[in-house]
Amino acid sequence: FTQGGFVELVLAENAIGDEGAQAIARALARTTVLKALDLQFTLMLDGGYTSLAAALGCNRRLERLTVTYPSDAATIALGRAMRDSPRPRPLALRGPGTSLSRKGVGGALGLGG
Repeated sequence: FTQGGFVELVLAENAIGDEGAQAIARALARTTVLKALDLQFTLMLDGGYTSLAAALGCNRRLERLTVTYPSDAATIALGRAMRDSPRPRPLALRGPGTSLSRKGVGGALGLGG
């Protein structure tokens, strides 16, 4: 998707794991067209989430990132990346994806909860 016209990429329910997430992160850092990325139930662990968080710092177009069950550390890394990127975007936490409370996430991101 670094060359093409994908606006939304859905890889949900594919066992890409951390290695696949790292490959996606490399492409995400270069793409200028992707607006939505769905990585629900892809068996990612903290390494994959960390790679995605780093790539978000370079990406100005992505408007929506959907993931499931990130750890608290991964949630904070993704939240900081979305907040600090060249084009800050909100991070929506839905479902049982994190055990951090809203106050805990806000405090960890320096937002005062």
